[in-house]
Amino acid sequence: MKSYVTLLLICFVQSPLFADDSERLAGMLASATGNGGLVTIPPGDYYLDGIAPLKINSNSAVSAYGARFHLPKTLRDKARVVAFAGENVSDFRWSGGHFIGHVFDPAKSSNSWEPNANTRGIFITTPPDGRSENLTFRDITSTGLAGAAITVLGAEKKGSDREIERFARNVTVENCTLERSGKFILSVRMNETQPQNCKRALGNIGGCVMLRCMDRIYLFANF
Repeated sequence: MKSYVTLLLICFVQSPLFADDSERLAGMLASATGNGGLVTIPPGDYYLDGIAPLKINSNSAVSAYGARFHLPKTLRDKARVVAFAGENVSDFRWSGGHFIGHVFDPAKSSNSWEPNANTRGIFITTPPDGRSENLTFRDITSTGLAGAAITVLGAEKKGSDREIERFARNVTVENCTLERSGKFILSVRMNETQPQNCKRALGNIGGCVMLRCMDRIYLFANF
């Protein structure tokens, strides 16, 4: 009697817990030079590992309608994550896009982000010899960001974090809707800044509040 043994091979394919689309997005942003400054980020989901911000450049326009940017699902205490950043940026426009985070919620018994984690969507800084001006942000949405959705900083005087060497100029924010975003800036930064240096700029904008504190422009949702 012959016996037959059938070997059943089972292959397990393990998908990564968190796919990172940073390289793909970086390639899109780099294409602005050869495309008349226009960058189109197609609709869809993009996952960012938060290790390094993606660079944005002057003389360019980003259209991100329908794009959803997912920040890391888990962040340790005091983690600092910036999705997109630029220095010395001028003549720049960003339109559309939705930033998704997991801001700490004290009402929940379990949180994947620690309370002191800080995340920003778009972060623009100015060196002492540079300038940041003619910046437009419109139709941006976010939920769960543990920090400002949009931050624009002028140049600080050397050795000081209060005195301003050069202010950011001509910054426009239009039609933004931010939910559960900017709590870190609201509760900490505002307490550190002299009240007379802060005012609401343009009031409520599509569900957002923008505060201008000296050279800083912080955009966050109402609570």
